[in-house]
Amino acid sequence: MRHSRRRTLHPADELGDVRDALRRLRARETELRRQLLEAPESSSGDRFEVSIRSQRRRVLPKEWWPKDILDQPVLWDTRTSKIVMVRKRGARTVASRKR
Repeated sequence: MRHSRRRTLHPADELGDVRDALRRLRARETELRRQLLEAPESSSGDRFEVSIRSQRRRVLPKEWWPKDILDQPVLWDTRTSKIVMVRKRGARTVASRKR
């Protein structure tokens, strides 16, 4: 049986650590994506290959909708989700992720 040398963290502390790591990973992902888009010819590594393609989707911007549609609650769907908010103790900023 393997024993972890890391002490057991409270779930709130571990969640905060995980979100910090995810923020760093998202920033790195953004930089790597930028590099690949700028030089698509270098899209193959030793273990992974990246393909780049364009995708179109239709959107109807809310600003274009007539006010009478925006003002009719029967045409809107309200959804509720639970939000877990994490902040460092003593910090004023709040980080949240919807789930």
